[in-house]
Amino acid sequence: MVSNVATKQAALAPPPLEKEARDQGKLAAWTSIKQERWEGELVVEGEIPLWLNGTYLRNGPGLWHIGDYHFRHLFDGYATLVKLHFEGGRVTAAHRQIESEAYNSAMRNRKICYREFSEAPGQDNFLAYIGSLASLFSGASLTDNANTGVVKLGDGRVVCLTETQKGSIII
Repeated sequence: MVSNVATKQAALAPPPLEKEARDQGKLAAWTSIKQERWEGELVVEGEIPLWLNGTYLRNGPGLWHIGDYHFRHLFDGYATLVKLHFEGGRVTAAHRQIESEAYNSAMRNRKICYREFSEAPGQDNFLAYIGSLASLFSGASLTDNANTGVVKLGDGRVVCLTETQKGSIII
Protein backbone atom coordinates (compact mmCIF):
# COMPACT_ATOMS: atom_id res chain seq x y z
CA MET A 1 0.00 0.00 0.00
CA VAL A 2 1.32 3.45 -0.88
CA SER A 3 0.74 6.17 1.71
CA ASN A 4 1.83 9.76 2.19
CA VAL A 5 2.27 10.38 -1.53
CA ALA A 6 0.69 13.17 -3.54
CA THR A 7 -2.08 12.22 -5.94
CA LYS A 8 -1.08 11.15 -9.44
CA GLN A 9 -1.08 13.70 -12.23
CA ALA A 10 -0.47 12.50 -15.77
CA ALA A 11 2.32 14.06 -17.81
CA LEU A 12 4.02 13.23 -21.09
CA ALA A 13 7.26 15.16 -20.72
CA PRO A 14 9.46 16.14 -17.81
CA PRO A 15 8.38 19.50 -16.41
CA PRO A 16 10.60 22.34 -17.69
CA LEU A 17 12.56 24.61 -15.41
CA GLU A 18 10.55 27.54 -14.18
CA LYS A 19 10.89 30.56 -16.46
CA GLU A 20 12.01 32.62 -13.45
CA ALA A 21 14.89 30.19 -12.82
CA ARG A 22 16.04 30.29 -16.45
CA ASP A 23 15.82 34.08 -16.63
CA GLN A 24 17.69 34.67 -13.37
CA GLY A 25 20.34 32.01 -13.93
CA LYS A 26 19.29 30.02 -10.84
CA LEU A 27 20.67 26.54 -10.33
CA ALA A 28 18.21 23.74 -11.03
CA ALA A 29 18.61 22.62 -7.39
CA TRP A 30 16.74 25.76 -6.29
CA THR A 31 13.90 25.29 -8.78
CA SER A 32 10.57 23.91 -7.56
CA ILE A 33 9.00 21.00 -9.38
CA LYS A 34 5.96 21.95 -11.44
CA GLN A 35 3.87 18.83 -10.71
CA GLU A 36 3.42 16.82 -7.53
CA ARG A 37 3.84 13.62 -9.48
CA TRP A 38 5.30 12.73 -12.89
CA GLU A 39 6.49 9.57 -14.67
CA GLY A 40 7.70 8.93 -18.18
CA GLU A 41 10.37 7.51 -20.45
CA LEU A 42 13.43 9.69 -20.99
CA VAL A 43 15.03 10.42 -24.34
CA VAL A 44 18.61 9.18 -24.26
CA GLU A 45 21.53 10.60 -26.20
CA GLY A 46 23.89 7.71 -26.87
CA GLU A 47 23.24 4.24 -25.51
CA ILE A 48 22.43 2.74 -22.16
CA PRO A 49 24.25 -0.59 -21.73
CA LEU A 50 21.87 -3.55 -21.96
CA TRP A 51 23.39 -5.04 -18.80
CA LEU A 52 22.32 -1.99 -16.76
CA ASN A 53 19.08 -3.04 -15.11
CA GLY A 54 17.58 -1.85 -11.86
CA THR A 55 16.13 1.10 -10.04
CA TYR A 56 17.88 4.07 -8.44
CA LEU A 57 15.92 5.96 -5.76
CA ARG A 58 16.85 9.20 -4.05
CA ASN A 59 15.04 11.92 -2.24
CA GLY A 60 15.75 15.53 -1.58
CA PRO A 61 14.16 18.94 -1.68
CA GLY A 62 11.83 19.50 -4.62
CA LEU A 63 9.50 22.31 -3.60
CA TRP A 64 11.20 25.59 -2.70
CA HIS A 65 8.35 27.98 -2.09
CA ILE A 66 4.99 28.17 -0.38
CA GLY A 67 2.83 31.02 -1.60
CA ASP A 68 5.15 34.02 -1.76
CA TYR A 69 7.65 32.54 0.72
CA HIS A 70 10.90 31.06 -0.65
CA PHE A 71 13.15 28.81 1.41
CA ARG A 72 16.69 30.12 1.86
CA HIS A 73 18.63 26.94 2.71
CA LEU A 74 19.30 23.96 0.44
CA PHE A 75 18.07 21.49 3.11
CA ASP A 76 14.67 23.16 3.66
CA GLY A 77 12.69 22.37 0.49
CA TYR A 78 9.81 19.93 0.81
CA ALA A 79 10.78 16.34 0.01
CA THR A 80 10.47 14.80 -3.43
CA LEU A 81 11.23 11.15 -4.19
CA VAL A 82 13.03 10.59 -7.52
CA LYS A 83 13.27 7.25 -9.37
CA LEU A 84 15.33 6.19 -12.38
CA HIS A 85 14.53 2.71 -13.70
CA PHE A 86 16.90 1.09 -16.22
CA GLU A 87 15.80 -1.92 -18.27
CA GLY A 88 16.58 -3.20 -21.76
CA GLY A 89 18.60 -0.14 -22.79
CA ARG A 90 15.81 2.25 -21.82
CA VAL A 91 15.28 4.51 -18.83
CA THR A 92 12.12 5.77 -17.21
CA ALA A 93 12.10 8.48 -14.60
CA ALA A 94 9.57 9.56 -12.03
CA HIS A 95 9.21 11.93 -9.15
CA ARG A 96 6.54 12.51 -6.56
CA GLN A 97 6.08 14.86 -3.68
CA ILE A 98 6.17 13.24 -0.23
CA GLU A 99 3.03 14.21 1.68
CA SER A 100 4.46 14.77 5.14
CA GLU A 101 2.55 16.59 7.89
CA ALA A 102 4.83 19.58 7.25
CA TYR A 103 4.05 19.59 3.51
CA ASN A 104 0.29 19.09 3.96
CA SER A 105 0.10 21.83 6.60
CA ALA A 106 2.06 24.22 4.39
CA MET A 107 -0.20 23.53 1.41
CA ARG A 108 -3.33 23.94 3.51
CA ASN A 109 -2.18 27.17 5.25
CA ARG A 110 -0.01 28.61 2.40
CA LYS A 111 2.90 29.09 4.83
CA ILE A 112 5.43 26.94 6.67
CA CYS A 113 3.96 25.49 9.86
CA TYR A 114 6.82 23.32 11.18
CA ARG A 115 10.42 24.09 12.00
CA GLU A 116 12.56 23.00 9.05
CA PHE A 117 16.38 22.69 8.94
CA SER A 118 17.02 26.44 9.01
CA GLU A 119 13.51 27.88 8.88
CA ALA A 120 10.99 28.51 11.63
CA PRO A 121 7.34 29.41 11.11
CA GLY A 122 6.62 33.11 11.58
CA GLN A 123 4.39 34.01 14.50
CA ASP A 124 1.51 36.47 14.35
CA ASN A 125 1.79 37.66 17.96
CA PHE A 126 3.79 37.34 21.18
CA LEU A 127 1.64 34.55 22.67
CA ALA A 128 2.05 32.48 19.52
CA TYR A 129 5.81 33.05 19.78
CA ILE A 130 5.84 31.74 23.38
CA GLY A 131 3.81 28.72 22.24
CA SER A 132 6.32 28.04 19.46
CA LEU A 133 9.15 28.04 22.01
CA ALA A 134 7.29 25.49 24.13
CA SER A 135 6.66 23.25 21.11
CA LEU A 136 10.34 23.50 20.17
CA PHE A 137 11.39 22.05 23.53
CA SER A 138 8.73 19.31 23.34
CA GLY A 139 9.66 18.41 19.74
CA ALA A 140 6.11 19.03 18.52
CA SER A 141 7.20 21.76 16.11
CA LEU A 142 9.95 19.71 14.41
CA THR A 143 9.40 18.71 10.81
CA ASP A 144 8.71 15.30 9.37
CA ASN A 145 9.88 16.55 5.96
CA ALA A 146 11.72 13.37 4.91
CA ASN A 147 14.20 14.81 2.39
CA THR A 148 17.61 13.35 3.33
CA GLY A 149 17.71 9.58 2.80
CA VAL A 150 16.04 6.53 1.26
CA VAL A 151 16.21 2.98 2.63
CA LYS A 152 14.66 -0.07 0.98
CA LEU A 153 13.28 -2.56 3.49
CA GLY A 154 13.52 -6.32 3.05
CA ASP A 155 9.83 -6.56 2.15
CA GLY A 156 10.24 -4.09 -0.75
CA ARG A 157 8.81 -1.02 0.95
CA VAL A 158 10.83 2.18 0.91
CA VAL A 159 11.39 4.51 3.88
CA CYS A 160 12.28 8.16 3.30
CA LEU A 161 14.21 9.74 6.18
CA THR A 162 15.21 13.00 7.77
CA GLU A 163 17.09 13.88 10.95
CA THR A 164 14.18 14.50 13.34
CA GLN A 165 12.56 11.82 15.47
CA LYS A 166 9.35 11.95 13.45
CA GLY A 167 10.91 12.07 9.99
CA SER A 168 10.49 8.52 8.66
CA ILE A 169 7.80 8.05 6.03
CA ILE A 170 7.08 4.64 4.50
CA ILE A 171 6.33 4.69 0.77
